Amino acid sequence: MINNSKKIEQKSQFISFEGGEASGKSTQVLMLKNYLQKQKINVISTKEPGGTNLANSIRNLILSQEISDPLTESLIIAAARRDHIKKIKQHLKNEDYVISDRYIDSFIVYQGIVKGLDEKIINKLIEWTTEGLKPNITILLDIDVDNMMKRIKGSENHNTFYDNKNFDFHQKIRNGFLEIASKSAERIKIVDGNKTKEEVHTDILSILNI
Repeated sequence: MINNSKKIEQKSQFISFEGGEASGKSTQVLMLKNYLQKQKINVISTKEPGGTNLANSIRNLILSQEISDPLTESLIIAAARRDHIKKIKQHLKNEDYVISDRYIDSFIVYQGIVKGLDEKIINKLIEWTTEGLKPNITILLDIDVDNMMKRIKGSENHNTFYDNKNFDFHQKIRNGFLEIASKSAERIKIVDGNKTKEEVHTDILSILNI
């Protein structure tokens, strides 16, 4: 049972959630946001790409059709992030908690590791768009690909072209995230996303120590 009586000090925190399709990111972002609000913490949730009117329009474009050229897609996503980052920084300046459904790690995995865009280009785009802003902590929801594909097939909310990719694509995504996590273990914490949403939520609160 979750202890809701723990006192949390209001101080800006940037928390990102990463993982493959249907790993439970959106659900856990909402559960964490609701938990923090009950603790009287000022918190916003956002997503990448997205978070602003411009970035949301770009998100709709990206998810509506597959862009074959990885550099073109990366530049479009970078434009969305550049607009989005201003919103994130303002909330952090106000000492709010910011919870983001995806951030730079997804960019590295999808555009770099999976689609093959040169690492130097990836890093330069991240540098230009984030001005060095990294999450205080990143929660990686790791889920077996077989389980992931069952969730996708059983949900009406998962109908983008990414969702409809084959097993090998999703396995490559999973491996990419685990590779990044192994190199950034201090920031990226792996959570077993195969558990129930309540169990995952409890594990996340334990990691965040809240």
